[in-house]
Amino acid sequence: SRLIRYQLILEMLGLPIFHAPRMEKRYWDAYFTQVKPEPGTRETLEKLRGLGFRIGVGTNMTAPQQYEKLRLLGLLALVDFMVCSEEVNAEKPDPKLFARCAEKAGCAAGECLFVGDDPERDIRGALAAGMPAVWLRRSDTGEAPEGVPVIEKLDALPALLAAMK
Repeated sequence: SRLIRYQLILEMLGLPIFHAPRMEKRYWDAYFTQVKPEPGTRETLEKLRGLGFRIGVGTNMTAPQQYEKLRLLGLLALVDFMVCSEEVNAEKPDPKLFARCAEKAGCAAGECLFVGDDPERDIRGALAAGMPAVWLRRSDTGEAPEGVPVIEKLDALPALLAAMK
């Protein structure tokens, strides 16, 4: 929770905590004015759904913010399920979050595919939970574990899945 983070920062600095809600609001206002979908995201999700895949979101973001983000991106209607860290009382890379994703997907962890942009939280977390993963590399920060496919753009995912069959 950003609100709790700002509260803790203010407490550590010895400043009044009544500023925390305003700080959180300003953060999210700025965030939501900047959020934009990566080109091809909607088309990729539509293609995957057309191929019979269920689309889920596993996130450390709180539910209200994740719903708003997906709404602003125009992607909410393409998502079949969501698991937020607050739902399982754990954040990625905790296996509980990934296990709940598999449960909601209606299959074993090994039958899911987790696509994430954080090599530690998303990729290593998924692998530790028994879930195959694809690293959506958005920067040169970090390294994917050996054998993990890497894509630079989400629209490369359908071709990768076809090649993996």
